Amino acid sequence: SASQVLHCQLKAIPKPQLLGYIDLDTREWHDGVDLTSNKEQDDVSSWIICDGDIDPEWIESLNSVLDDNRLLTMPSGERIQFGSNVNFLFETHDLSCASPATISRMGIIFLSNEDVNVKSLVTAWLLQQDENNRLTIETFIEDYFYKALDWVLKQIFSWANLIVSDPNSPSSTYYNERTHRLEVYEMQDDESLMSDYESNSSSIIQTEDCLRTMHYLSPWLLNEKRPAFLLVGPDGCGKSTLLRNCLQQEQTISSAMVHCNAQTKPHHILQKLMSVCTIIGAQSGRILRPKESEHLVLYLRDLSLPKPDKWGTSQLLAWLQQVSFIDVISCSIYVVTNK
Repeated sequence: SASQVLHCQLKAIPKPQLLGYIDLDTREWHDGVDLTSNKEQDDVSSWIICDGDIDPEWIESLNSVLDDNRLLTMPSGERIQFGSNVNFLFETHDLSCASPATISRMGIIFLSNEDVNVKSLVTAWLLQQDENNRLTIETFIEDYFYKALDWVLKQIFSWANLIVSDPNSPSSTYYNERTHRLEVYEMQDDESLMSDYESNSSSIIQTEDCLRTMHYLSPWLLNEKRPAFLLVGPDGCGKSTLLRNCLQQEQTISSAMVHCNAQTKPHHILQKLMSVCTIIGAQSGRILRPKESEHLVLYLRDLSLPKPDKWGTSQLLAWLQQVSFIDVISCSIYVVTNK
């Protein structure tokens, strides 16, 4: 059967804008984000995936939906009946703030934070095999497969005719696509340094550490999908300088910087995006595209400074984790794209 999925980050916007609120001055009702906008026919399975932290302030409003009644009561008094084809899925990493009333209404699937190793994959594969042959295969794998896998990993560099300069410091070596060889990061010679400084006094001295860090950053900036990434380091280590140097080398990329503080909210980021992007209407929502370049990098400095709420959730971080952004004023959906 067909299915419809609505993915939302409920902690990204305040509760009044989520379910609707009454203006205390004008006594006028303002609609919130409509979670029932994806209601389909009875033969269409509908999934509402609520990502992010769970706290009593908004999850209690959905307890009646999780009951057998499947009824959502809005602050305006309106009641919305959900059909049996509408399902809720809450994806979170912590249930410390969830009440027993909420936990008792749902089933829980726990996924360990440990990485899935080879043995876990092999064990899952063995469970799919015939019981008569499972014991024989398992013995063979224990005696030969794991040992052979370790041996292959140790021999792979010699087979490829590659020599690691310092096995204890593999990060000092990189693969040169031009020469198809492993090479070591080396500092520029004195003549190159003087030439770069005379042409651009703000250029950085490309030491081994700088070259290695920029070599790590460039693939993230040049990736076709433009994935988001975190640049983490101690204060004063040169994160902004290195990132700015990488961006200057790409003519098709522009950047927009936002200095975060304890009071930074999602609408501050949206205002910045509006100033450097154009709005294009589309079926999936309003699409934001860069004005002055082919690609735009939104650089948020001091992302750890925005103050979290009393449940420990940063509204700004929750808002950034969404695939699309919701303007709480107009309840319009904005989609950021790099196409």
